[in-house]
Amino acid sequence: MPQRTLKICFLKADTLPYEAIKHHGEYEEVLSQLIKPLCQSSSSDIDLQISKYDVIERQYPKDIHTYDAIIISGSFADSSIDDKMWVLRLCGFLIMLHDEYPHIRQIGICFGMQILARAFGPSKIIANTKGWEVGSTELKLTEGGKELLNPDEKDENRKDVIRLQQIHQDCVAEMPSQFELLASSEITRIQALAKYYDDGKARGFTNAPDVVPGGKHGQVQIIGLQGHPEWSSGIILSLIKEYEREGIFSSEYAAKVSEIAQQPTDAMHVGRSIMKVLGVDTK
Repeated sequence: MPQRTLKICFLKADTLPYEAIKHHGEYEEVLSQLIKPLCQSSSSDIDLQISKYDVIERQYPKDIHTYDAIIISGSFADSSIDDKMWVLRLCGFLIMLHDEYPHIRQIGICFGMQILARAFGPSKIIANTKGWEVGSTELKLTEGGKELLNPDEKDENRKDVIRLQQIHQDCVAEMPSQFELLASSEITRIQALAKYYDDGKARGFTNAPDVVPGGKHGQVQIIGLQGHPEWSSGIILSLIKEYEREGIFSSEYAAKVSEIAQQPTDAMHVGRSIMKVLGVDTK
């Protein structure tokens, strides 16, 4: 079985609430619970290494050149709209990566997608005028979304619609230039986006230069998702309870979205698609 190292830099932009951590683990543990089984199902022997850096505390890797990809987490600490120093520093770091280390893929989830849109604008991040979007949400895929968010490029019956867990009010209201829209929901038009390499050529990876993803997956330099493929319904339910306790959600609204959060999602389906961008073919 061929061997490969996959080294991921996890940029942590917040911590999960206590109840979520108690039952599901911290952000990096939850992320690993999605990625590790997918790597184990690969036809290759993947040595998965995930290193965490708390960007709110200004932690960044000094050896960024050794990584294959970065993943930017969600955040409850601040909004991607804010001009706080740590937010601006993160934007600058992502731009530097894009320019100086283009072979390192960038993946953003929720806040992470919004910060990518801000860094590579011009785009507009706003508090959604349609309100919060919470729970298992139906996303309609564009043609590009069908191609990228379906892990089997040979499947002619690609999904038109997928579902992911959501919990956000801020949204990307305008697409950043040079990005392609991948998915939309009823409440949020920009649910997923991607930027391809400017020359359209697929790339290998830092630790696996000979591994080049097939199709458009290999051309993806940056991809962002508003939804959470790494979060279970249990995590969303604990967050809903926390927001209800804090008075952000009314009891009626919390009950409504709690039911929505318990509906099925395509988390593993999307997870396989993301792994394909990282050059890992899963079973």
